Amino acid sequence: MALADIQDSGISLAAAVGIGLLVGLERERRKGGGPRRIQAGIRTFTIVSLLGAAAATAGGAWTLPAMILALAGLLAVAYARSPVTDAGITTGSALLLTLALGALAMRAPEAAVSIAVVATIVLAARARLHAFVRQSITDEEWRDGLVLAAAALVVLPFIPDRYVGPLQAFNPRTTWTFVVLIMGIGALGHIAQRMLGASWGLAAAGLASGFVSSLATVGAMGARVREAPLMFRAAVSGALMSCVATVIQLAVVVGASSLDALRAVAMPLAAAGTTGVVLAVGFSLWAFRQPGRQEYPDGSAAETRRRRAGRGRRCRSPPG
Repeated sequence: MALADIQDSGISLAAAVGIGLLVGLERERRKGGGPRRIQAGIRTFTIVSLLGAAAATAGGAWTLPAMILALAGLLAVAYARSPVTDAGITTGSALLLTLALGALAMRAPEAAVSIAVVATIVLAARARLHAFVRQSITDEEWRDGLVLAAAALVVLPFIPDRYVGPLQAFNPRTTWTFVVLIMGIGALGHIAQRMLGASWGLAAAGLASGFVSSLATVGAMGARVREAPLMFRAAVSGALMSCVATVIQLAVVVGASSLDALRAVAMPLAAAGTTGVVLAVGFSLWAFRQPGRQEYPDGSAAETRRRRAGRGRRCRSPPG
């Protein structure tokens, strides 16, 4: 065997060991104690990863599938004999994934290690993920997210990408892409509001989405104002920041084409960008001092509608 092959085999084997140690270390920290103690820990995951590496090295077509079936059988027996009535399958799924990654490490160690790191992050973020899904996301936000995912991943790929109609002026794919873009910008603005508040969140979202499409960003801000009129000032700030992003893009494009041209238009671009930033900050500060701003404690229009509905029910309730 050549020296290069030995080095490659050593790197792949080290990757397989590292995968087992990485995932096993996270599971070891979750083992706990007593009857609810998880059986698999750092040693088990390391051995399982090495089993996958050995199966891949053996070269037989059925070696790795046989290992996977054997491990699945062992997990079934372990779950059947476990005293815990609701043991969950996270650790078992992680074991099967570690076996597959150990085999993959012998062929593509970089990809195997990357997948292992992502899997470990997901496993370690268990509490935060559960809290985010159960407490942070409202039912309306979940439905809106599903609608956006369906529009972008289900409907868009099947829309024809060709020009139709009089003078071949209408492209269904382009039109629907613009619709998805507006929906995505609206979702980005909502996330920014939840993180930064209504006053500054839309400004940050407008700047970020303006690099994609300033026109779509302005349309999304207008739709948000139509849904929640009290957010007019913050939405104007977001629209202005999207224009600032367009100015930055223009400066980059001109500079990449010709530095002399960039010097010639530097002053107008700087004036336009500075004016946009000053106006956007002014509208954000104005929105921050808005008397009705307490209507949007988390920047969520859904929350505001719930609060208004609650006030309406209280107003309609009979006295005494």
